Amino acid sequence: MKDIIISTEATCDLNSEVLKKYNIKVAPMHFMLGDKEYFTSDENFSYNEFYSQMKKGLQTKTSQINEFDAKEYLENLLKENPNADILHLSISSKLSGQVNNFIRASEELNNQYENKVYVVDTLAGSLAQGLLCIIASEMKNSITDINKLKDYMEEYKHKANALFSVDDLKYLYRNGRLSKISALIGSLLKIKPYLHLDKDGKLAFVSKVISRKKALQTIASNTIKFANIKENKKIFIAHALCLEDAEFVKAEIESKSNLVCEIVDLGIIIGSHSGPGTISTFFISDKRN
Repeated sequence: MKDIIISTEATCDLNSEVLKKYNIKVAPMHFMLGDKEYFTSDENFSYNEFYSQMKKGLQTKTSQINEFDAKEYLENLLKENPNADILHLSISSKLSGQVNNFIRASEELNNQYENKVYVVDTLAGSLAQGLLCIIASEMKNSITDINKLKDYMEEYKHKANALFSVDDLKYLYRNGRLSKISALIGSLLKIKPYLHLDKDGKLAFVSKVISRKKALQTIASNTIKFANIKENKKIFIAHALCLEDAEFVKAEIESKSNLVCEIVDLGIIIGSHSGPGTISTFFISDKRN
C-alpha cells in the first residue's frame, strides 16, 4: 500500500508547527519587498516588519510558481518518497493561475512515474486552503486510495470558508479588486468592506459597513452563524499587523458561542494583496457561505 503525501503552496498560511504535526509539504514562493527578493521559506523573515514596510509605502510584488518549478518541486517529493503518491491542494484558480502550472506539471510526471500525482483546485486561499490540507492529512489514514481521497477533497473543499475585512482600500485597488473612484470615495467615507470567499473561489464583496468596529463585529457574528460546531475544533483568526482587532474578534466569538479560536499571522503572499490591517476568520461550514 502506497503512502499519500499531502502537498500545498505557501499561500496556505499554515505555520511550521502545524505543517510538521500533519506532515504537510509546502512549495515555497518568492516575493519582492521594495527592490529586495525574499522566499517564504525564510523563517527569519518578520511578518510585522513586512506589513510595517507596506504601511510606510514600500511596494510589494508576488510571483506564481511556474510550471518548471512546480514540476521540480513535485518530482523531488517523488524521489524522496518512492513509495508514495501525491495529493497537491492548490490555491483557487480564481485567485491565481498557479494551479494550472501544477496541473500541467502533474500530467508530465504521471507519464514518467508509476506514482500518481493529483492536483485539487481548492477554490480557496490562505487558511481556508490550509484547513483543507489539515482535513486531507487526517482523512488519508482512513481513505488510503488516492483516487478516493482526491474525490473526497473535491467535494469537501466547498465547506471551507473565509470572511474578512481590510483597513485600507488602496491595496485592493492596487491589485485590481476595486476601482480608483470606489477606493477614493470609500476611504473618504471611512467605509470598511466586508468580504468573503464565494462558491467559485473568488473574493467577493458582501457589504460595506461604516467603522472598523462594525466590520469586526460583522465578521464575528457571521462566523458564529455559519461555522459548523461539530467540525470546527478551532477557528483560525488571521491578522496583518492588527493583533488587537484579532483579539477583539476572538473575544466576540468565544463569549457568544462554543467555538474556540486561534490567532495567527496572515501570510505574506495573501497579505501583500490585502494589506496591513486585514482581519479574517477561516472555518468549516456545511457549505461555502
